[in-house]
Amino acid sequence: MVWTYGKGDYFRLGHGCDLHVRRPTLVEALRGRRVIHVAVGALHCLVVTNDLQVWAWGDNDHGQQGNGTTCVNRRPALVAGVEGVHRAAAGSSHSAAWSLRAAPDAQPHVAPLPFPALKDPLGAHSLGLYADDNVIEDSLGPRPPLAAAALALEPPAAAQHALSLILLVLHITQVQLYLPIS
Repeated sequence: MVWTYGKGDYFRLGHGCDLHVRRPTLVEALRGRRVIHVAVGALHCLVVTNDLQVWAWGDNDHGQQGNGTTCVNRRPALVAGVEGVHRAAAGSSHSAAWSLRAAPDAQPHVAPLPFPALKDPLGAHSLGLYADDNVIEDSLGPRPPLAAAALALEPPAAAQHALSLILLVLHITQVQLYLPIS
């Protein structure tokens, strides 16, 4: 089960209203579903259920919920056409979902996919870890890599905390590579 609380603007809490919630409150639309992963963006949320489906709710002004529109989901709604997903990620205005096995007609990608124009330079750095333990790093634009930005934080305790969070994400990502395929 999933409980949400805090600022409710843009329906990001999934309760069907945009009110702020001061205590943990069950997201009723997910009652009875076994949630195995939660991803929280700036104004939207995603969950992955044990049947490997993705549900999304909250802000959708850039189509980050994957429903083909920019209409807000006030409550969790199934993301159609995305099956077999083990994990999802939510950014400020985008989402990603991935599976541990490729679709039957999918071709493997061994390099970052180029985009014709940089639209949101805030996330202009990529780090990829492939099955052969090869690491690919790609930085677009003038922004420093995430680790360099974290090291520049003041006071030093803030930099240490930011780096610990980066390492935690990398550890989780590494562990996910070795999860058994169900």
